[in-house]
Amino acid sequence: MSAFQIQEAKNGSYTASIDGLYLHSRYNPEREAEQFVSQLSIDFEPQCVLIIEPALSYCTCFLKKRFPKAELGCIRLISENAITEADVGWDYVLYASGDSKKDAESLFNHFGEEKLCALLAAAWPASDRILKNGVQNAWNAIKESVKKSRDVLYTRSYFSKRWLKNSFRLAYFLQKEVTAAQGSLPVVLAASGPSLQSVITLLKSYRERFFLLAVSSAYLPLVSAGIFPDMVMTTDGGYWAKKHIDVPGFPCPAVCAVAAEGAFPWSILEKTCVLPLTYGQSPAEELYAACSIPSQKALRNGTVSGTALSFALSLTTNAIFCCGLDLCPATGFQHTQPNALELREAGADYRLRTQETRQAGAQCSSAGSLALYREWFIQHAEPIKERVFRLSDNYRYAFSLSPLQDVDGDFFRQRTHCWQQDKKPTLQLHSTQTVQDQKRRRKQLLKTANEVLLTDRWNDELFPLEALMLKRCLPSDTGKIEMYQKKIAQGKKELLVQLTEVLHD
Repeated sequence: MSAFQIQEAKNGSYTASIDGLYLHSRYNPEREAEQFVSQLSIDFEPQCVLIIEPALSYCTCFLKKRFPKAELGCIRLISENAITEADVGWDYVLYASGDSKKDAESLFNHFGEEKLCALLAAAWPASDRILKNGVQNAWNAIKESVKKSRDVLYTRSYFSKRWLKNSFRLAYFLQKEVTAAQGSLPVVLAASGPSLQSVITLLKSYRERFFLLAVSSAYLPLVSAGIFPDMVMTTDGGYWAKKHIDVPGFPCPAVCAVAAEGAFPWSILEKTCVLPLTYGQSPAEELYAACSIPSQKALRNGTVSGTALSFALSLTTNAIFCCGLDLCPATGFQHTQPNALELREAGADYRLRTQETRQAGAQCSSAGSLALYREWFIQHAEPIKERVFRLSDNYRYAFSLSPLQDVDGDFFRQRTHCWQQDKKPTLQLHSTQTVQDQKRRRKQLLKTANEVLLTDRWNDELFPLEALMLKRCLPSDTGKIEMYQKKIAQGKKELLVQLTEVLHD
């Protein structure tokens, strides 16, 4: 970092400079900051305001006055030791790492997609002149975070009603519920990347030493090898997700942890115990509570492996070993075989649409999303690196998840050799639903849906785009406000009809 200095301005306040180039007025820095804020051009109501390197932060009080409802944040390009006292007025401060992708992930993790899609961003004028490269990297980070936010918001908008219907179906058809209590036995988290194959023999040889939590796509290769998970997790709301755990000729899982929005094969509910998962305050949580269905908290994530890891941390106080967690495209099969979707797709292969063509397409289409998932694990690894490891039998990974450590069978055997002293996480079975209970649930579900749809409590979840556009509207935008309110009201009517149809499936 170049030489940073703080000096007294002509009006008795302080100003700052880098290599003799001033970041604030040498005469009246407060007046300069007031003019900067007043000249910000904006035609919407921001939920957050982000300023790139505001130096001594004279603009914060004027930003709070102009945008009293917005969260104020800044991206620092000057080292933390030089300017810590100026951070007090901000709600959020990010010290730039120089890696725009890493900083973009930090912005997204803090603000979330809704605030970032209603973001006002600006660079402090002097910083824009003096620290050009750092400012450009900051703009790149903001651009990446907003792009990701937009994609997530569109995905939520497209799938939100389907997710609610999935929750509605589970609440209605559920027969055997379980809840999990923490233990001290090590947990193995099985994902379905190609590296899973390298540890199949190891897991089978030492099966009694760990609690096995498998994501749905890893269930079939494990069961085919004679390894039966203690719990299988499914979070995806799409139709194909449920095909991983309902494969003809294979037993269904004994226990499934099902996210509120997850698609689930209702035909196996008589044989399978279900642990309902919710993502904090949500429509599903209200539906389950109305029907006295116990549920447990989970962390929403773009990949089921991320949700499963956070849940695994709540299942044990001991180590967690992740296997099959490649998080990168593979040449050939993208998942350890057998894979339920591969078995289905292979039947449609022919001379002009070969297996190799499908695999090449899958490799290309998955690269972007897998890179995002990989970055999420890296970003969240530091606090858990002493407990979480990536296990393989000397498999050569294409990407590191550092600071998570890659370990082999010897490390696994050493860390689990005292397994007999540990307590296995317990699964408590709750009362089985009767026909009469199902009738009661139908009535309760409809009542709850009717009551809550009359309010705005579910708007952000069910109509995320329209709800966001409403929040962005200025009070003077009466025409836009009325238009989005009508769209939400019409959506509620249509949704209530669809939910009623679910109860008559």
